[in-house]
Amino acid sequence: MLPFVRRSFVFLTLLVGTVSPLFAIEARLLLADGSAAAGYIVSVVGRPISVPTAADGSFRLEPSPPLPFQVVARAPDGWLAPAVVVESLPESGPVEVRLAPAVRDSVTVVSGVAPGLDLLPGAAATVVSVEALEQRPPQRLFQALEAVAGASKLGEGADSVPALRGLGRGRTLILIDGA
Repeated sequence: MLPFVRRSFVFLTLLVGTVSPLFAIEARLLLADGSAAAGYIVSVVGRPISVPTAADGSFRLEPSPPLPFQVVARAPDGWLAPAVVVESLPESGPVEVRLAPAVRDSVTVVSGVAPGLDLLPGAAATVVSVEALEQRPPQRLFQALEAVAGASKLGEGADSVPALRGLGRGRTLILIDGA
């Protein structure tokens, strides 16, 4: 009788283990102030599960991911909320996933002189004037740039291309007549 009970227990354990991922998790996405997060796309980190939220913030994860799992929500405007960890399921009712307060900051990148420095920035562009080109008419493009500091040529003959400040072939933008 004991081997039968042991086999039955193993069978039930395997059955519950294989059937449990088939259940769905009912959940509700809430903003930091407690209001419903409508129109968000909720994704489970590491799983191919992405579902939209309804007007009341409700959504359904099917099949249910194993606990604990992380949820990431994308707002309708494209903003991505930080991940929220779901560690346990409530006794009854939907899982309430509350998003952390949003901190949005912007970064502005500007080239030029750093504040507080009394030095001029290095030249980001060099213009070769028409007069300089008329004094020494070049036959090839690299010859027009011979007077520019840091300019050299790569290759020989018709295959020669200019190289500025040691950059390789195709790493320098050269505009002729502003185009």
